[in-house]
Amino acid sequence: TFAFQSYAPSMYEAAVLNEAVKETVEGMIELDEISKIKLNSDYNYTDTTTKEYRYQAVFDMNHY
Repeated sequence: TFAFQSYAPSMYEAAVLNEAVKETVEGMIELDEISKIKLNSDYNYTDTTTKEYRYQAVFDMNHY
């Protein structure tokens, strides 16, 4: 299980970056070493203490 966090100056930019990260990670299925990629969860993960906008995408990945 891997968690990818996307930080940006605005919530919109963090969401756009998150979408790009998800597309890139899902594209890794083309690698011979990766047998499965499944998006586990995807959500707004803004840090309320520091007010940093971020999204998090969690993937379950099988590799060998």
